[in-house]
Amino acid sequence: MSRSVKTVTICIISTFLVHNGLYPLEINFREHNGTSAAVRSLLLPGWGQYYNEQKIKSYVFFAITIIPLGAGWYFYTDAEKTYKKYEEKGLMNDHLYVKYENKLTTANILFILSAIAWGYNVVDAYLHGENYKRKYGLNIKLYENSTNLEFVYRF
Repeated sequence: MSRSVKTVTICIISTFLVHNGLYPLEINFREHNGTSAAVRSLLLPGWGQYYNEQKIKSYVFFAITIIPLGAGWYFYTDAEKTYKKYEEKGLMNDHLYVKYENKLTTANILFILSAIAWGYNVVDAYLHGENYKRKYGLNIKLYENSTNLEFVYRF
């Protein structure tokens, strides 16, 4: 099973468990990890990549998510205006209805493309956040034993 499929499967299962209250969700934004990057990208496309120090990629993800979303919104509102004109005219099989359907179809395609780009953005941020953590992470943990404290470093 590829790493992406495993990641998506884990995300789906985790969402189900969190939603049903079976697994407590705790996200620590102070620690650099894949979850923190993914949540950032979920809130704003490209933010997770920016957090992972992939600045050019963050701008590209922002653009390929927001531009289709804005264009889809434009076509959707234009389709609604065309439908109102069609209703006012009151003729069946009018060319305005065909225009309405075309604009609505275009809007739906753009919304779907934006959603796919956004989803890929979140998965990419998660995967690269985990790689970033492994490559650059430094964890210092204190464990209290019966007689002493020990430091654990991970480079």
